Amino acid sequence: MFLNKFRKLSLDDKLGILLFLGSFIFVGIMFWACFKPSLWSDESFSLLLIQESYFGIIVNTMADVHPPLYYFILKFFVSLFQIFNLTPDSTIAIARFASIIPFILLLVLDFFKVRDNWGWLCCGVFAVCLISMPQMMYYSTDIRMYSWALFFVTVCFIYAYDIISNPNVKNWIILSLSGVCAAYTHYFAAVSVMFIFLLLLVYFVFYDKIEIKKWVISVLFSFSLYLFWLFIVINQLTHVIHNYWIEPLSFNVLFEYLWFIFSPSSIFSPSIEIMGILLFFSYCLLFVYYFLGCKSDIGEHFILGGFFTLILTVLFGVIVSILIKPVFFRRYLFPSLGVFWLTFAVLLSKSWDYKKIFTPILICVLVVSCMASMTFIDLQIFANDVYSDLDSFIKQDSIKNDVFVVDVDNDNYLMYEYYTIKYLLKNYHGVLLNNTKYSDYVYSNLKNNKTIWLFSSEDFSFILQNCTKNNLTMEKYLIYSGVSQNGVFVDCPYIIYRVST
Repeated sequence: MFLNKFRKLSLDDKLGILLFLGSFIFVGIMFWACFKPSLWSDESFSLLLIQESYFGIIVNTMADVHPPLYYFILKFFVSLFQIFNLTPDSTIAIARFASIIPFILLLVLDFFKVRDNWGWLCCGVFAVCLISMPQMMYYSTDIRMYSWALFFVTVCFIYAYDIISNPNVKNWIILSLSGVCAAYTHYFAAVSVMFIFLLLLVYFVFYDKIEIKKWVISVLFSFSLYLFWLFIVINQLTHVIHNYWIEPLSFNVLFEYLWFIFSPSSIFSPSIEIMGILLFFSYCLLFVYYFLGCKSDIGEHFILGGFFTLILTVLFGVIVSILIKPVFFRRYLFPSLGVFWLTFAVLLSKSWDYKKIFTPILICVLVVSCMASMTFIDLQIFANDVYSDLDSFIKQDSIKNDVFVVDVDNDNYLMYEYYTIKYLLKNYHGVLLNNTKYSDYVYSNLKNNKTIWLFSSEDFSFILQNCTKNNLTMEKYLIYSGVSQNGVFVDCPYIIYRVST
């Protein structure tokens, strides 16, 4: 019966269905990556934080620079599986799966809402773009808030579009709640939601003034739900203004953002950057074609807001970073990429009748999808390989009673702390290794001929010299220099020293 219905469909609908089903191949790759045990420091922070109570999460995020909703979601999801006595590796896998859930939910929304609004072809193209465009697969398994931020922003935009044609109470409530959830997940997701609301207001001012009253009610309702956290945001901003890790923006930052969005190239395959350039020009070409042959009603044009949401978010981040303090980083683009690629999918589906544009652009999309997925696979294999020695070392039963000293001022401090806690390593100490007194500290902890293991990411030659003076032996046991690219942490450097009498 299904095949009979499929045969009766138009060619564009058939293609859309095949693309939608094909996107699940990339979903399968995401699930495979869930079992990658290597972590970077921010992921370790997430896993450490969810060991706190829900109130403890609020207290800790108040001192951080992120809101708490993601950590609530992660803690709740991991807690569901605690009855199975999760190992550290399985906890990591479950946490990664929690980051994939937003993409699964968006595919469901794609099937019901995007297909209903723009047809099967748009549904299929959006599914492929959502799952497999550059960076999408990486952040789908990152144990951070970015995939959930993308989910809430995308839901907010889709229902903002629905409100134009059907401004019922349900759509307004979903718009408001998804926007609030986005703001409780990531602050630049809140910025993207702010621009979605502003774009909706602009439409109402020019074409449907009667809906402005509902817009005001929605804004006030959203503001009231966020009021609790707003005072904390202000306090966090004061800390950011005085001290934050992001470097000042350079003149080539725009090209770095474009590279982040469009290019599937990597440290493994830098030559395929040309495909990112072609994808960028494909997006530009679709815009030109859309405006030249524009016959849609003005409400349909609101879909372009998905493009402008991203652009305005970037512009906001750049302006704040220049005028006040650098606060914008490449991965902060990610929450608005869902609506960005939704606009692309709509524009591409509208070019169906002009095959000289549609066909080469679709081929470009599919090639970039395959390249981006291969880049993602390479990254997972590479990260797993470089951390396998570290992982094997920490799991040894023979070192359980040794002394572990972690340099708290290094890239991997949180990762080491997570491992020492989850693997129940005894005699753990966090120390600031910035002076020559460290050798005295080591000497005082060498009891009963125990070995001391020093975790760091720096080469402490001064410590080695002082250990020699105290007749201690200090040698590098494991070392990896680490690499990162394009705002994506492939891995972080690590050094393990063994200190003994």
